[in-house]
Amino acid sequence: MIFSNLVRKNLLIIKNFVASNRKPILIFTITFLAELLVIFILIKINGTEIFFRGDGQDYQNLANNLINHQMLAITPLPPYWPTSFRTPIYPFWLAFIYLIFRSYNAAIFIGAFIFALSAPLVYLIGREVFTEKIAVTAAFISGLEPWALFQAGFITAEQIFMPIFLLSAYFLCLYLKYSKTSHIYFSSFIMGIAVLTRPAALFFIVIFIFLALIVELKHSFWKSIKVSVLIFFIFIAVLAPWLIRNKVVLNSLQFSSASGIRSFADSVMLQEYLGKTKPGEAIDIYKQARQLVGAKSDYDLMTRYSYLRILMAIFFLI
Repeated sequence: MIFSNLVRKNLLIIKNFVASNRKPILIFTITFLAELLVIFILIKINGTEIFFRGDGQDYQNLANNLINHQMLAITPLPPYWPTSFRTPIYPFWLAFIYLIFRSYNAAIFIGAFIFALSAPLVYLIGREVFTEKIAVTAAFISGLEPWALFQAGFITAEQIFMPIFLLSAYFLCLYLKYSKTSHIYFSSFIMGIAVLTRPAALFFIVIFIFLALIVELKHSFWKSIKVSVLIFFIFIAVLAPWLIRNKVVLNSLQFSSASGIRSFADSVMLQEYLGKTKPGEAIDIYKQARQLVGAKSDYDLMTRYSYLRILMAIFFLI
């Protein structure tokens, strides 16, 4: 009797949820089905291997090393050097899926499912900021955009980054509309998780703080300062374990070495474009950069030395 009442109660909750969220559910369903169609077409043409190319191989290595060696190392073979090149959320996500299903192939479909949540989140954001018609149109455009459908199954951090990022943006919109500070606090917390998934969102917190200063200033100057400081500390608290790990393991407070690598690679291409070096001379540039920042190896250069020191090296080389 108690069990049947509990079942009926849960079914009623589900029924009410579906009834009150028909549009977001419909948008999600259509998006996810379209993603599955593209995934099955790609599998039929290329097999599942296509989803593990590029970044996918790096993330698979990281997940394997987490499972087998309990460290975030990107190298597939020993020696397993810890790195900050990839931030931790997605490798842990992949490792979790592998431990349950004993296969990374499951991550293709689970990731696509999570990625499909981006479309209804776009709808919810659009509904708060614009009209219903614009919200629905934006949701379908974002969900059914060809490149997004093509990438949905690929083993990359974007699979879970986009829904997390958009959820943070949704709570930011709620804060701007209703001025409820709990919304901006929750938004900054989620943004911290998004940054640990992909560092590209790292400096968005500056926008959050700036908007909070403006919104809260109408109440009082000190409240605007208090809210802004709390936003910053909530964000930093989420990132703190990763920053501490980098300092302890790598002796660096750099958030991710990817920024330094990208800047250095761009400098190499720039020098080739300017005619200062030839493609075969790139190795000499790496040698000079190691000397300028004091790195003992290319590994040290790309995993331990700060973005600022890499930029300084580039400046002197150019």
